[in-house]
Amino acid sequence: MTAKMTLPEWLLTLEQRHHTAIDMGLSRVRQVAERMGLTRPHGTVITVAGTNGKGSCVRTLETLLRDQGFSTGAYTSPHLLKYNERVRLNALDASDEALVAAFDAVEAARGDIGLSYFEAGTLAAFWLFDQLRVDFWLLEVGLGGRLDAVNILDADIAVVTSIAVDHEAWLGSDRSQIAREKMGVSRPARPLFVAEQDPPEGMREHAELLCTEAYFVGQEFSFQIEGPSLSLSLPARDGSRLTLSGLAIPELPLPSVAAALAVCHWLGLLPQDRRLDKLLSELNLAGRLQRIEAGGRIWLLDVGHNPAAAAYLIQRKALQRVKRLVLGMVHDKDVSATLKVFEPHFDHWYFATPNAHGREANAEELQRLIANTHESQAFASVKDAMQSALDESRHGDTILVAGSFYTVGDALNWLATIS
Repeated sequence: MTAKMTLPEWLLTLEQRHHTAIDMGLSRVRQVAERMGLTRPHGTVITVAGTNGKGSCVRTLETLLRDQGFSTGAYTSPHLLKYNERVRLNALDASDEALVAAFDAVEAARGDIGLSYFEAGTLAAFWLFDQLRVDFWLLEVGLGGRLDAVNILDADIAVVTSIAVDHEAWLGSDRSQIAREKMGVSRPARPLFVAEQDPPEGMREHAELLCTEAYFVGQEFSFQIEGPSLSLSLPARDGSRLTLSGLAIPELPLPSVAAALAVCHWLGLLPQDRRLDKLLSELNLAGRLQRIEAGGRIWLLDVGHNPAAAAYLIQRKALQRVKRLVLGMVHDKDVSATLKVFEPHFDHWYFATPNAHGREANAEELQRLIANTHESQAFASVKDAMQSALDESRHGDTILVAGSFYTVGDALNWLATIS
């Protein structure tokens, strides 16, 4: 009798078995899903697409729906430290045992059909959600939308958080085309919430062609910062609007949070004012302007890895006086444009080469892309860069660590050793 594989063994097998990391198309994954009886979920499916802010939207939805007593399954990617982070069952990371059982079920159903790492992981998450009969399936698109594996399910509600240029090899560099790909997760006569504050030309018209019930930020729903608090205007199914003010400003991207709040109010499931204020004040997600105090310094960790994410990040109040940046990126992102966004705002640069399984951008190459007027150093690892930033800073200083999920993952591992 063959011994059952552990979760690390399963993940290694999936990586080695299907050599194409990204394999767009739905026929194979849909066929296996049909064999597993996963194509008609018992719960409400909310699918979240977008360039940036997807994970923040899913986390906000999870927090609000759990508070109202509903069971949830949340599927996001990538992870920072452990694969288990990708699959959350009632706001807790799935256990190794649960994931192994799920991968066993996928393997038993697939036969001779090849599945990518992401496709197998998607089906494993769906299987767990189905086994638990969760009330809400909260699904983050991995890449694009229309041809992403999560789109084998018909979303009851779709969200598009943002539209920016990223993954150009698969999605191109035209924002209107990117928007159409991401809007492909919506379905006719079902609501679509768009949190992009600068929608590309033709986006609303395309929503009309898709026959969706579209809600755009700044129009059908809105948010506004008024001094130290947040105000919102949210739509209901009957066409009325709810206005809220004096709420806590969460640390997560506000357009994504506002979209999640709009979805919950549309469903009639928004917590009452005082409870909502408390939930917003406590809302957080690892790697999204995450604050950690260690070694006598304040470390802010953010996975922002493209120009749009960098532009949003530098606007945050927490970064107003931060002058030290530890930056590690992967080479298949728009490295040069991202650096240009960061460049005017930091005086001390610590370039790092993250452990990105061959995708890492070399720290010395990054260093050559910025002006000589900046004080900069290049390091072979994130931990070495952070150690140098620690040594050269003063007690109580704040240091930003950004550039990729890999960089933040390495940073979390190192910070755990000095806390």
